[in-house]
Amino acid sequence: KSGLIKNAEMCREILEKAFESSFVACEIHGAAFLGSSCLRAFRLGDANGTAVDSHNVSPTITKCWKVCSRIVNLLGKGLMHADEVIGNACAQGLVISFSYDGHDAPILNPFLYEGFALALNELNSALKKFNSIDHADPTRASTLIRAAGVLLAASTSGAGSRSNTEDVSVDLGPARLQCTEALFSILGGAAYRKDEELSLAVGEALAAYADAFGNAKWSNESEIWPDDYDEVFAFDLPPHQHVLYTLFQREVTHTNPLKRNASAAVLLALVAHASRQANLGRMDRAMVKQVSKNINLFQNSFIKLLSDPKSKQLSRESCCRGLAACRGLAHTLGDDGGI
Repeated sequence: KSGLIKNAEMCREILEKAFESSFVACEIHGAAFLGSSCLRAFRLGDANGTAVDSHNVSPTITKCWKVCSRIVNLLGKGLMHADEVIGNACAQGLVISFSYDGHDAPILNPFLYEGFALALNELNSALKKFNSIDHADPTRASTLIRAAGVLLAASTSGAGSRSNTEDVSVDLGPARLQCTEALFSILGGAAYRKDEELSLAVGEALAAYADAFGNAKWSNESEIWPDDYDEVFAFDLPPHQHVLYTLFQREVTHTNPLKRNASAAVLLALVAHASRQANLGRMDRAMVKQVSKNINLFQNSFIKLLSDPKSKQLSRESCCRGLAACRGLAHTLGDDGGI
C-alpha cells in the first residue's frame, strides 16, 4: 500500500495544478487516469479491510483513504474545466475509480463520503451546464452521464450519510437524488436535441443506479403508488422504484413531445437490463422483480409512445425493441400469458 500512497499523492499534487492559471494538460490527463487507477486498486483491495470506526484503522491506511478522497474531490471539480480534454479525463477517471466487477456495488468506505459528496455536487452542476442552451455539448454530456451512472451505483450504501467540510454540510443522499434529476433533465433538453442517442446513455445510467444492490432489503418500499407524480414520495423510494415511478408518472406522460420521445429509449434500456439479468438466472434481483411486476405498464407505455403522432424514428425503434424485450422477459419468468 505504500506504493499506492506514493503514486496517489503524486497524482493529487498534479491534479491540484489543473485549477491554476498555468498548467500542462497532458500531465493533468495522465494524473487523472493514474490517480483513479490507484484509487480503484486500493478501494477494491481494501473493500472489507477497513472498519467503520476510524480509531481502529492504522495511520497509513487512514492517510491513503484521505488522499483518495481528495482525488475524488479534484476529479469532480475538473468536470467543468474549460479544457474539454481535462473535463473528459476527469469524468472517465471517476468511472475508473468506482467501477467494479461483481453484480453488486461494493460498500462505499466512510472515508470517501466527503470527497464523493462534493464530486456528486460538481457532477450535478456539470450535467446542468452542458445541457443548457448556452453550453449544450452532447460529447461532454455523454461522458458525464456515464460517470453519473457509475457514481450513483457506487454510492448506494452511503445514501443516508452526512459529511461536514468546514462550514458546508454535504449530504450524500440529497446529492444522489439531485443527480438522478439532472439525468432526467437531459431527456428533451438542449444536449438531447443535438444528439437523441443521449437518451440511451441516460437509460443505461439509470439502470445501473436501479440495480446496484440486487438483493438488498429496503425499508421504504411502497406497493401502492399515487396516481399523480409526487416528488417527496418519489425521493423516498428505493432506487429501483424511484426510477420506474418517475418515468411512468412524469416522463412518459409529459406534455413536452421531446420528453416523451426520449423516455422510450430509457424504458428500453431498463427492460433490456432486466431481461439480460433474468436470462443469466438472476431473477431474484429487486430491479428485475420490479420491472416484471410492472411489465404491463412497460408494454402499454411502449404502445402509447409508438402511436404518438410526434414520435420520431429512435423512439419508434425503441418501442418496437422494448415490446420484444417485454415478451422475452415474461417468457423467461414463465409469465407470458398476458403479454
